[in-house]
Amino acid sequence: MTAGRTLLAVTTVVVVGAVAAGLAVLGPPGARRQEKLDLVRVQDLMSQDRAIHTYAKAKHKLPQSIAELAQEPGYSNQRRDPESGVPYEYELAGPDTYRLCATFASESTNSAEQEPYWMIASTGWSHASGRQCFSRNADTESQATPGR
Repeated sequence: MTAGRTLLAVTTVVVVGAVAAGLAVLGPPGARRQEKLDLVRVQDLMSQDRAIHTYAKAKHKLPQSIAELAQEPGYSNQRRDPESGVPYEYELAGPDTYRLCATFASESTNSAEQEPYWMIASTGWSHASGRQCFSRNADTESQATPGR
């Protein structure tokens, strides 16, 4: 074997090893993409949750629908799944309670390797794969001013 062929063989082994190590550490590209989309979904739901709380504080009631919320000045939240385009779900569950739902590609984990995702998931947005709903409370009664 010539020196050139030996160098080529060694280089090939190193490159293949690096790619294999990268896949082992990071996972397949498709899985990483799904994790990133799930992160966007959680961020979108968190944004909607904040908007609903702002609405409830100002109006002393929950909006009947996301469409009603969207009529408010300054509302610019993403209301659709970033991959499928399907709208996120908002369901009234009571005078002060509601549910926000989305469909996730994978289960969230509390792994340090997934920072900042694990920080978000550990604040009440942890989810399994598939359709998941998050129950929330806007506490509209305690925010109402006396006499109203």
